Amino acid sequence: MPGHGGDVVTVVGGATVTHTSNVTAPAVGTVPDKTTATRPTWPDRDSNGLRSAMYEGVLAHARFGPGPTHSFSYKVAMPLLDLAEVDDFMGLHPAWSARRLAPVRFWREDFLGDPVTPIDGAVRDLVCERTGRRVEGPVAMLANLRTWGWLFNPISLYFCADVAEPAGDPGPISSLVAEVENTPWHDRHAYVVGPPGRHRFAKELHVSPFLPTGLDYQLRYTAPGARLTVGLDVLQGDQRLFAATLFLRRRALDRSALGRLLWNYPAMTHRVTAGIYVHAARLRLKGAPFFSHPARQTRKAGIAAAGSCPHMSDGTRTER
Repeated sequence: MPGHGGDVVTVVGGATVTHTSNVTAPAVGTVPDKTTATRPTWPDRDSNGLRSAMYEGVLAHARFGPGPTHSFSYKVAMPLLDLAEVDDFMGLHPAWSARRLAPVRFWREDFLGDPVTPIDGAVRDLVCERTGRRVEGPVAMLANLRTWGWLFNPISLYFCADVAEPAGDPGPISSLVAEVENTPWHDRHAYVVGPPGRHRFAKELHVSPFLPTGLDYQLRYTAPGARLTVGLDVLQGDQRLFAATLFLRRRALDRSALGRLLWNYPAMTHRVTAGIYVHAARLRLKGAPFFSHPARQTRKAGIAAAGSCPHMSDGTRTER
């Protein structure tokens, strides 16, 4: 519904938040104004009969505090997979499969929701639960797939379009589901936000041991098109502590494209995990402050308080 000053009020994880579609100038963690159109420009079905696409680009990370700064970037490639086209997409190349062991495998258990429920159904159910509105159009997932037996997705994105129009094209993007996963605990938490633009909401999952709890996320994204940009900032009040940004361009999707991706990025998912630990070690060596997992802190506090009287919660938000 409309908010004050032209903002839009949405529900994220059960809380009311505001977002705006005017985004700041391009930089690490920002999305240009001109790319905030909500309607995706999907690939022409005539090219291969699929809406799905391949994206390639750069992932940039920048840490601003507390403690030492740190930044890096590296090339990435991943599919934008229309979840109604999984079998057709994975069948484009013999090294990719959704039904058998293969170098690149789509495995239902790797993604959102109960494995017995199709992913698009799980996404639609979650959006309806959080917003009260059922997604009727296509759902497309931007994420890495299991490669050479390994997968870790720090974030998986599900673009939800309005009901398809008579020509068969999807309508505008109405919402986005962002499922965040941490390591080494592999806890997951899914956030639901509204259409392309900027959204701020409470950070509910402990991800980095170098960031405190009680923070907010600010997520900015564009609709899938010839280019796709997603930025996720970690905020403490008005201070930005961390920014991660994906800058992607759509590539042709065919058998040769899938072969090139496996050739050019043979260990993409392994590299993601290894990179997390390498840069964590560098931060530790730089003297970055360390924050224990809240669940471990709770367990220690519980042991220390054994035998004491129970007390009422003070209502402080904690991450899990």
